[in-house]
Amino acid sequence: MKFKLATIQYGEKSKSIPKAKGLEASLLQLIQDYSNTSLLLRQQTATRVLDLLVETVNGGVQECYVIEKRIEQEKAWISISDHVASL
Repeated sequence: MKFKLATIQYGEKSKSIPKAKGLEASLLQLIQDYSNTSLLLRQQTATRVLDLLVETVNGGVQECYVIEKRIEQEKAWISISDHVASL
């Protein structure tokens, strides 16, 4: 079986590789598709993880804010109670 050679250039070097046909071409296409799908899935997963981290941090900040407001309210009520008790 004779192959046509395709030239691929990498920077200053060039490399000749046989051009795939038939079953070999199908296998190379399958590998390329898998690689592309894997890369896309990796990117989507990283994006989702980052989104979840941001949501978690924001939730923690919001919870701290709510707790701080409750403490301030309790402090105000204690101050008022102490003031009323001293009358």
